[in-house]
Amino acid sequence: MIVLVLGGAFLATWSPVGAVILGLGVACATALPGVVMTLVIATVGVAAATIAGWTFTGGFEAGLVAAVGGLTGLMIGFGRRERAVRARREAALEVAKDRAQVEHERAELLDERARIAREVHDVLAHTLSALVVQLNASAAIADDRASTRDEVSASLERSRRLAVEGLDEARQAVWALREDPVAVDARIADLLRDAGAEFTLTGPVRPLPAQIGHALIRITQEALTNVTKHAPDAEKSGTLEYTDAAVVLTIVNGPARATGPNLEMAGGGFGLTGMRERLALSGGTLQAGPYAAGWRVRAEVPL
Repeated sequence: MIVLVLGGAFLATWSPVGAVILGLGVACATALPGVVMTLVIATVGVAAATIAGWTFTGGFEAGLVAAVGGLTGLMIGFGRRERAVRARREAALEVAKDRAQVEHERAELLDERARIAREVHDVLAHTLSALVVQLNASAAIADDRASTRDEVSASLERSRRLAVEGLDEARQAVWALREDPVAVDARIADLLRDAGAEFTLTGPVRPLPAQIGHALIRITQEALTNVTKHAPDAEKSGTLEYTDAAVVLTIVNGPARATGPNLEMAGGGFGLTGMRERLALSGGTLQAGPYAAGWRVRAEVPL
């Protein structure tokens, strides 16, 4: 670049072609980092042309011609440089957009996986816990020599019914994944009554979005599963309350009156986490803790 600029400067003393060569060198110099070095090179070229012109011709025409060539080279070079910077910036923006899209799709995939995991956990934990309790009862009846054939058959029939209910729960999990609507109050009432719990419905019943409805049903199942695991003989009750601003589900159980069967293998330990995740998706909150010597689960979802 220096050779081009100085060569063009001396040639400009005799021919305008020198100004073109000088401008070419200056245009190439615009590719250097920063602006100072480019301006220094252009200034040196114009100064060299001015000195050469004064020395050989006694005038400043060569300096003027070189200045025009250098200015033209600066304009061309910086214009090309700006276009290159803009192209790189646009390319980086496109890459950032692609990355953001990939991260968004990845987040959606992880959310869907977590949702499926919650559905599977809720269905298996609720149904299999009840089935384990019933099978333990069946085994106890079978080991009791005083038990009659009818008692054993009735106990096995209850186990079969729980297995059939488990299949129904699996179908409902599929419906939940598809976000099909469901009769929330009726379903919760059935779950509580099947578990031997009292059910109270207060406030005007309103249709709920599928996501909220399925979340309340799964919370009911998980709460009853925990009662079955930790206090199978405790009294329990549930309330579904509709207010102007929210729907509130409360499930309460009293203290266990006796030691129940060992049901540590009946759940996966993700109950409270899954319930909170479900409610968080709908903007709701969950409270779970000791209450009147027993335990209470309270879920509130704004409408």
